[in-house]
Amino acid sequence: MFNFSPSKGTPAALAKGLGSILLAASCSQVALATELASSDKATSLSRGIIDDICLPQMAETADQASSATERLSTTRCGGDNPPTTPSNISVPSTSSTGNYQVTWGASAGANQYRLERKNGALWSPVFSGYRFNYQVTGQSSGSYLYRVKACNDNGCSGYRYSGTIQVTAVPTAPSAILYSDYSGKEKLKVSWSPVLAAGISYQLEQMNHGQSWTSIYQGASTEIELDLSNGSYRFRVRACNSDGCSPYQSGHYGIINKLAKVDLHNKYAFLKDYEQQVDNYAQSTPSFASRKGSYPIVGSNGTLRVTGDDRTYNLGQGYNVIGDAFHDVCIDTEQNGFEVIKQPTRLSDDYEYKHITSTKLLYQLFAVRESTGLTFIKDSFLAGFVEDKQRFLESVADDQKEYFVMRWKNYLENWSTSIGGNEVIKPEYVSKVLKPNDETAKHEFRGLCGDEYVSEVELGAHIYLVFSYDAKTFAKSEREYYSSQIDLILNSVLSAGHARDLTQAQINVLTASKLSVKAYAWGGPEGFAPTINISNFPEKYREWVSLLNDDNLQALDLKTRPYPIPFEFAGHPRDAIYADWFPHYQNMGRWMSMDIEREKRCQTAELYNADSDRIDTQGCTQAAKELESAKKACFDHTLWDSCKHPYDYYTRGPNDPTNPSPLPNNILLNDKLTELVPKWKEETVYENFGKREVTGGVWNKKCVDLDELVCLPENACVEDNLRGYNLGVGLGFGEVLKKHSPGSGAHQDSFNVVTSNGKKCLRSDIQACTKRIGGSKAWIELAVEMMGRCPSYTPLFQ
Repeated sequence: MFNFSPSKGTPAALAKGLGSILLAASCSQVALATELASSDKATSLSRGIIDDICLPQMAETADQASSATERLSTTRCGGDNPPTTPSNISVPSTSSTGNYQVTWGASAGANQYRLERKNGALWSPVFSGYRFNYQVTGQSSGSYLYRVKACNDNGCSGYRYSGTIQVTAVPTAPSAILYSDYSGKEKLKVSWSPVLAAGISYQLEQMNHGQSWTSIYQGASTEIELDLSNGSYRFRVRACNSDGCSPYQSGHYGIINKLAKVDLHNKYAFLKDYEQQVDNYAQSTPSFASRKGSYPIVGSNGTLRVTGDDRTYNLGQGYNVIGDAFHDVCIDTEQNGFEVIKQPTRLSDDYEYKHITSTKLLYQLFAVRESTGLTFIKDSFLAGFVEDKQRFLESVADDQKEYFVMRWKNYLENWSTSIGGNEVIKPEYVSKVLKPNDETAKHEFRGLCGDEYVSEVELGAHIYLVFSYDAKTFAKSEREYYSSQIDLILNSVLSAGHARDLTQAQINVLTASKLSVKAYAWGGPEGFAPTINISNFPEKYREWVSLLNDDNLQALDLKTRPYPIPFEFAGHPRDAIYADWFPHYQNMGRWMSMDIEREKRCQTAELYNADSDRIDTQGCTQAAKELESAKKACFDHTLWDSCKHPYDYYTRGPNDPTNPSPLPNNILLNDKLTELVPKWKEETVYENFGKREVTGGVWNKKCVDLDELVCLPENACVEDNLRGYNLGVGLGFGEVLKKHSPGSGAHQDSFNVVTSNGKKCLRSDIQACTKRIGGSKAWIELAVEMMGRCPSYTPLFQ
């Protein structure tokens, strides 16, 4: 809104002088600027306020501003006429991406522009609005024309036409290509992200280690399964259309290391006859659920079957101790004297409660077997857990938690085999498979029959209630308080056999400590464990016990026996007849412990790498692949020559045809893994800056400043933003500040985590000031702790 005085000049002079002002007005405001010279318009101006000023277009350049000023005296803005035709329109002559801009000139009197596009015979609208450009994105290939016209309330101008733009839109590359780092499966799945455009096909190429790229697939699918020989492979993919192909999206090197296949049924014809015997035996005797449990999936209300299937086994079946797998029935179940006996259990119920702060004690309490039931159903042991493996993993997952564990077993039935003192192994296995001092025979027998056979099983139900809270989120005094309170509450409930429910006051304490409970159940009602929480566990536990019956019992403990030496080989030592699995079993346990320690360290590294680029988490991936290769050598009896103790294991490299591994050849793996995956230890740097003082004058204010750094000791350290106190809670530091500032309040407290000389540091920027009048004193006293995590290059295996 503008006010003008008529004493300042004639209406015509006013109109001429208003050019630059009018350029700032909205074009949607309509007034007849070119008629300002008439006396009636001048009178209206002199009377007051111009509420509506017309502007032909938004002036974006100096030239536009000049021409707009000139047109004010010759052109009606709006008025009763349509606007003039836009002065120009332009597009690039070509585009290889389908992304480009259309621009056009302004039109006097326009309050809208309408843009149309032609591809073929028809024009189609693409934009309507008030601006002078239009951004085109993702335009498909073809030849295009554009035209634009200007409009206002009185109509539209004629069209202004562009030249032709030729679009040859080469697609973008797929955003990702995915395949396993390490795979022991029969086939490797390679997939990639789709490119959302018409007419897209994909070209996939493969590189064997050290060789050139070769094309292996062309088509519209975004995944493929490949049957590859053992070795190291890399893949890349690109998207193509009629205009060309995108750049490649390349993946990392992956290792294919499939287990050797041995078809012993073709080698030993008698096995086909024995299959019928085994089937008859299985149908005539009870079977038992394999060692499996259920546990809650993190972030889900569902339940995951740990082994992923519902396998059953019979007494007498062979058992692969390292692989935690059941094999053929190789004992002679048709001989006189063989029987399966059922009787009441000899075991009593087992009940235990402990408060523990060490994951090693949790490991012992869970009674986890050393092999942890390794299986290669999945690419990694971390996917496809059996019960021991899951407990083992969770038992070492976080050494900064406190645990309160209740364990209860209810044994009901015992089943066992009786051989009757006769030969144990089927005669044909003895005469046609076992051959003393024959390494091939030893391995073939193990492949068919396992290491031992299942001789006894205890049936019942079993439940763990594992309570835990994150101790590192509390100060020491709080931690001591909550631990003692939790211990008292749980003991009071559990000692009463869960007959006592929680009071509201007890629930409040457990909630304040952020205590959680996870239930692990074997036997009992299906899917029950995930319904247990911190408020209802006493009543849920009682309900679980009441629902136990003969139909939902599971095998809690199975016992195995070594195969005895056959009578005809009685003069030979045991190691001449059977493959010695025990040293490989021990090495497997060592590798599993190392892999779980690696996982634990990598989880810490990923946690503290959230706002830092200094942690090389890629080393975790390399270590995982190499450990998988080492474990496989102990799992597969055909590779036992390579199953070494961690102190003696040297890598084989990617090109080993029998058992390839990711890292280069002939590296001592334990040393290399220590370099790739350091342990992240807590680090605290404390500094007391003492007292600083200043005295003000009679008429002026003086200030004392404290601007200091406290730094973690190494460049590789990162701040531990899960700790802290006072102003540093959850920020990785703590401070104790005493400040006397009697002045006008001109003081400043600032604590910031900064990087100095590559190190993570805490900067303390504090000011205190005296009064403006009176000659007072001001002082500051400060002590600071900087909390972090620093890499410690301790071996994974010690």
